[in-house]
Amino acid sequence: MKKSSLLLILLLLFATSALVPARAQSPMPVEKLAMLAALDFLELADQAEFSRCWESSSQLFREKIDKETWLQEVGHMRRQYGENRSRTLQFVKPLDPSTDSGDQPALFLIFRASFAEKTVAEMVTLSKESDQQWRVAGYSIQ
Repeated sequence: MKKSSLLLILLLLFATSALVPARAQSPMPVEKLAMLAALDFLELADQAEFSRCWESSSQLFREKIDKETWLQEVGHMRRQYGENRSRTLQFVKPLDPSTDSGDQPALFLIFRASFAEKTVAEMVTLSKESDQQWRVAGYSIQ
């Protein structure tokens, strides 16, 4: 699978990404737990713990992309950027559970991440699963 195919799969999880305004919104208290889950996931990715990223992700994420594809494609993509130097939350948007996330609460986050080789936007979609834990349901870099 090509890098572009992986991005397409991951971007499908971000149906609302076109709604990104120029300004960031402040997270609400309910979003803090989700943001911590996103940061945990991103820290694992920063440490090249791609297997643990996949294992910690939501059921939806694991159904959309198999582990081997994730390891190959995202691992390769992330290694190209080098070491993460900083990450700043730029945008938070709650997603409508009835239309965007299979009746579960969900959030769409955008981080601005500076890597050794490039500064990018990291888009993370999180869903609150039936066990009430927030997990990453989508991840993409642009």
